[in-house]
Amino acid sequence: MKWLGQSSRVPDFLDLTCVTEKASHRIMSTVISHLKTFEISCKDKFWLTFAVAITCSIAIIAIIYVVIVVRYKHAIEFFSLRWKMKKKKYKELKEVHKYDAFISFSHTDAEWVKQFDDKLGSMGFSLCKDFFVGNRIEGNVINVIDSSRKIIFIITHNFIKSYWESYEMEMTGMDAYLKGREEMVIIVLQDKIEIYNMPETIQNIWSTIIIIQWPNGDNLPYNTQEIFYEKMKIYLNL
Repeated sequence: MKWLGQSSRVPDFLDLTCVTEKASHRIMSTVISHLKTFEISCKDKFWLTFAVAITCSIAIIAIIYVVIVVRYKHAIEFFSLRWKMKKKKYKELKEVHKYDAFISFSHTDAEWVKQFDDKLGSMGFSLCKDFFVGNRIEGNVINVIDSSRKIIFIITHNFIKSYWESYEMEMTGMDAYLKGREEMVIIVLQDKIEIYNMPETIQNIWSTIIIIQWPNGDNLPYNTQEIFYEKMKIYLNL
């Protein structure tokens, strides 16, 4: 129709009369003018629809990205660190470990942890509770996991509030799960902390890790300090 209106092959085409579906008569010039209006309207709707579709797609992709990054932030960082260490040709320790255990704790609880460390040290265990000098904290977390047979978390309210201690738990939990080494994780509950307050990675392997309650008024006389340390000795020798 548009071509006919612009072509000279049909003489006086615009002066011709056509019959519509409703049996009304219209001059072709009127039909062509309406056709142009319809065409413009279609173009406007197309670009509007296209713009809305693109905007919605970008928004959905952004939301998915944010959800993945926030929810799996530590997992992404863990695999990234592992990849970087392998790229630098670090060798993972298989059977031989430098330490019997690494102690992860809140520095607010340092005084109690020193007594705990001294007691286990007097029992003949080689322990680490300080990071390697000169390394970034993210890399240190991977190093102490690889260098220790066990990872002991001293769980207190101060620990749960600390970002980096929770970060260590996330990293350790992922490493234990991926390597099938859930028995490497020892949780010492010094304070009463509900499981839902723990990092999600630890919650997922809660039933397979070692949990020891520090003696308090609720579990005496069945859990004295002597019994507690005897349990620690057994679990550290596993």
